[in-house]
Amino acid sequence: MPGVENIYMRWGKAEAHANLGLVKYWGKDDEELILPSSPSISLTIDALTTDTEVYLDDSNERRIIINDRTIDSPRIDEYCRFLMDELKLSETGYRLISKTSFPTETGLSSSSAGYAALAGAFVSTAEKRLTSSELSRLARRGSGSACRSITGGFNIWKCGNDKTSFAEHIDSNLDKSIRVLIIVLSPNKKDTPSREGMRIARTSPLYHSFIAQCQRDAAEMRSAIEKEDLRRVGEIAEQNALAMNRVNATATPKLSYTDRRTDAVYALTSSLRRIYNVCCYCSNDAGCNPFVICDQSSLKLLEEKVGALFPDAQLIEAASGPGLEVYHGR
Repeated sequence: MPGVENIYMRWGKAEAHANLGLVKYWGKDDEELILPSSPSISLTIDALTTDTEVYLDDSNERRIIINDRTIDSPRIDEYCRFLMDELKLSETGYRLISKTSFPTETGLSSSSAGYAALAGAFVSTAEKRLTSSELSRLARRGSGSACRSITGGFNIWKCGNDKTSFAEHIDSNLDKSIRVLIIVLSPNKKDTPSREGMRIARTSPLYHSFIAQCQRDAAEMRSAIEKEDLRRVGEIAEQNALAMNRVNATATPKLSYTDRRTDAVYALTSSLRRIYNVCCYCSNDAGCNPFVICDQSSLKLLEEKVGALFPDAQLIEAASGPGLEVYHGR
């Protein structure tokens, strides 16, 4: 926004990439501090980004602009005020300008990129240089999944208390070869936000066994990533997502994030593995839009088959992406 920075006292900017859950984060032990019930593992990807700028002044006015639309969001405002207090910023007003490269609130983990970029932008205004663990803890207070977008590639978010629960990078050359095909079946917002969905999921009789499964899956997933075993990574991710979907289907009230189209993509990847022996495994976060974990050699066949099944779907190719970029200085 040309000229805006001239009337504001501080300016900050950051860019973050969304991460996709391989072992799901689907339950909290502490809703205020956003502490997870089980460890989770994700992949930060290059294709889904959020750029955020923050301008601070003493006007007492607070304005939030996302994708060129001014919105009223008590949740974002509360987090902005938390960041200003945590970073000891004395200004009383802010203007937040954020742009995303993909549909928000559709199960594509937009909050992971959005809140990570927001945390980074406020850190930029404060002219502070925080460690990745400090940034991860700060981002976690906005949205749990955001703590996994601080570093690139594979990340594990550990359980713990406010000081010890943050995400760490998992070093592996697998991040050079893994690919993801994101299938946008619907750009519409989901009916139940993830925060509310996690509360409802606890009513499922399968919930506690799922949390135990996530603990086992996280250990096995980390081992598979470190061994660069893409097929095993895909197997664990697919089974973990299906287990989450079963929890949602047996909750009260029933959570219907997926639909017949999502199920059809799961069936398609299973058929492609059986018929062509390709490496492709389906997963979904809290939404109907699935993603397929694969290698480069499988992408063309996947796009052909998915395109034939859903000609109106938007297909997004993604690879491992970088971590949070915080801009220091103008």
